[in-house]
Amino acid sequence: MGRSGRLPGPLKGRTAEANALAQFLRDLTAQDTVSQLEQRYKLSRSVWSEYRSGMKTIPLPRLNRIIEDRFPRDARTRSAKLQEARRLHAAAVAAPLPPPPHTTPTPDTTPAPVPAPGGRSPDHDQAPEPMPEPVSEPAPIVRDDTAGLSADNPVTSENAAPKRTERPGRWRAPAQWAALAALVAALILANQMQGSNDRPSAASPLNVPEQGLQSAMPATPTTSPTGPMAPVEERPAPPQSSAPAEPAKRAPEKSRPRAGGAGIVAATTDRLYRITADAQVEEYTGKAGVWTVIRKRTERIFTSATTLYATDIGTGDIEEYDRTKKTWTVIGGPGLHFAATSTHLYGVGTLGTMEYSGTPKVWHHVRGATERIFTNATTLYATDAKTGDIEEYDRT
Repeated sequence: MGRSGRLPGPLKGRTAEANALAQFLRDLTAQDTVSQLEQRYKLSRSVWSEYRSGMKTIPLPRLNRIIEDRFPRDARTRSAKLQEARRLHAAAVAAPLPPPPHTTPTPDTTPAPVPAPGGRSPDHDQAPEPMPEPVSEPAPIVRDDTAGLSADNPVTSENAAPKRTERPGRWRAPAQWAALAALVAALILANQMQGSNDRPSAASPLNVPEQGLQSAMPATPTTSPTGPMAPVEERPAPPQSSAPAEPAKRAPEKSRPRAGGAGIVAATTDRLYRITADAQVEEYTGKAGVWTVIRKRTERIFTSATTLYATDIGTGDIEEYDRTKKTWTVIGGPGLHFAATSTHLYGVGTLGTMEYSGTPKVWHHVRGATERIFTNATTLYATDAKTGDIEEYDRT
């Protein structure tokens, strides 16, 4: 039985490469609805719709995870799909966007109307008939006791207050006007007394704890240590003014960036690294919000206790970073998974699990068909591609 849900609409990518990547994603998720994808990957349905229509490019780590979930035991197909995903994603990211369409205003070629004989224009018959001039009537009297107006002092353009006219027989009694004026005066006085205070008192029902904390904050924001995915933005201090200080307003909350899939953030014993949305590797400097770009076009990153490794977004090759020389060296070809202990790097390929020897492009075979690998500081673990059992590797 086919899946329920609406059929996918037309591709809407701005380039042919974006549409090719979106079609590849549609084929991978053909058995899933956007509601099922939302529940499985904790991402809203609207985002999945944009991914599958080509309006938005899906991040490569997320696409790799879909492939791994789609082919958990078929290593050969999984490897082929990962390579195809890497190629399509690189093409979609590098494809130049088409220029916006240039619209040239078309001149109005409609001929001008020719006056009819007698001086009347052709559309004269369609013009509304002029309205007869109204018969002048005595101007209505506007009464406002607060402005000192009365029936003997009619409204003029100089002393006009409210432009409200009263019909005969609907005048307010003097006592009603006096009560209304007293109420307005009381409201104005209460408003002025409330505005004179910088902030509500402790007994005021408006003084909730959260507002009190906002009022006590300094005018200039201070930088504080934040996580690697939320760099601090430096904002200029507000200009000083001699006007009376107004009660502090609650600052709008900043949206937190979503964390990506595996390999987005990694750390050695003393360094922290991350991959940005534009596939650049950045190193945290130790200062809040300050990161340094050390590599571009990166798919995933991995670390041992002392070393950073990265896979290239175009070729899939894994490279080792020499932080002293600020250089990258290719040490191996593409792999399905990589993981490292404190001193050794391992990878999963079509032949099984391989161990890096320390010499570029020299790897030793340590296990057969493998689904995934995991490490702690000293030990390698692997799940079997057929049974799914997890096994521990004794390197000695």
